[in-house]
Amino acid sequence: VIETPDGGYLTVGYTNSLDGDITLNKGERDFYVVKTNVDGVIEWQYTYGGSENDYCYAVCLGIYGGYVLAGSTQSNDGDVTLNQGEDDYWIIKIDDLGNIEWQKTYGGTTSDTALDIERTSDGGYIVAGRSQSNDGDVTGQHGALDYWILKIDTLGNLNWQKCYGSTDSDEAKAIIETSDGGFVAVGYSYGFDGDV
Repeated sequence: VIETPDGGYLTVGYTNSLDGDITLNKGERDFYVVKTNVDGVIEWQYTYGGSENDYCYAVCLGIYGGYVLAGSTQSNDGDVTLNQGEDDYWIIKIDDLGNIEWQKTYGGTTSDTALDIERTSDGGYIVAGRSQSNDGDVTGQHGALDYWILKIDTLGNLNWQKCYGSTDSDEAKAIIETSDGGFVAVGYSYGFDGDV
């Protein structure tokens, strides 16, 4: 959940419901986004996704307004235009009313899940999560799961990507930009080799 510029709130997650406040389900689980006013009254709500499972885990304010959502998708239809295999990072830029401005997937042929996204001082975004892939957009994977960090520009174009980890499971849960222009990612590791 984040506070919005108008004093309300934007809450993100995922749903497989098709009743109550939810008016559309595109298949299995969808990204679910709810905009409320300061008193918690729903102003709008949307689902985004395709016919398979789509999980939203994080949101940040957009550089030029709107919001940027981060999570994972198994879909290759509906709102999703490309899936490279199993789960991909799925980043969606929406405007202040919830309309999609752009969406992109990043990943390889196995499982890749984005768990946090933050704005960066150069006008882009930094994304952190986990990857099992070592192909497609992912290079330098150490084995099992790795931290997978992406730097993208304001339109979602990939600037760089980097894996950190060991031959065991490593997962980045959150990331921030530091005052010197670098980044700190936090998460967990079961490893005793590689970067650990």
